[in-house]
Amino acid sequence: MEPGKILATGEPLDIAVDGEGWLAVQADDGAEAYTRRGDLRVAATGLLETGDGHPVLGNTGPVTVPPGGTVSIAHDGTVSVVPVGGINAVLVDRIRLVNPDPATLRKANDGLFRTPTRSAPDIKVALHVGALESSNVQVASVLADMVEQSRGFDVSAKLLTATREMDTAGAQLMRLDN
Repeated sequence: MEPGKILATGEPLDIAVDGEGWLAVQADDGAEAYTRRGDLRVAATGLLETGDGHPVLGNTGPVTVPPGGTVSIAHDGTVSVVPVGGINAVLVDRIRLVNPDPATLRKANDGLFRTPTRSAPDIKVALHVGALESSNVQVASVLADMVEQSRGFDVSAKLLTATREMDTAGAQLMRLDN
């Protein structure tokens, strides 16, 4: 649940949640779910979706962008479009940003997070536009943990082998007395 490092991409549809918070998306079953994945794109249908194809939810349902024009996202999640040949941005919707209690979040098999009840929008959640959040996994420490666990497994296996050998030797001694 720890945020990852923010990396600038310069892409206008790349967003990263600043600190705590989540983007609301529509899961494959139609339910509301949450993600921090911010590599957004506009599908051929006009839906704003994450890189893995989940529609991004706004205040009025899935965010739909009119065809043509230039899409921009503000730090508060406001989605606007400047029509082709136009100069004034037209407000489309506002991305639903939430900050549910981490104790209620459960990760589903599809990689999205869910809560028992729908989370209310949180106006304190802000976005970094033109940036993505990297993984929060510390590769070196995970690798060190894996090596330590592997060594522990090896020691356990050797201990079992030694115990079996002692058991076999004890059984042979018992047979010699008879």
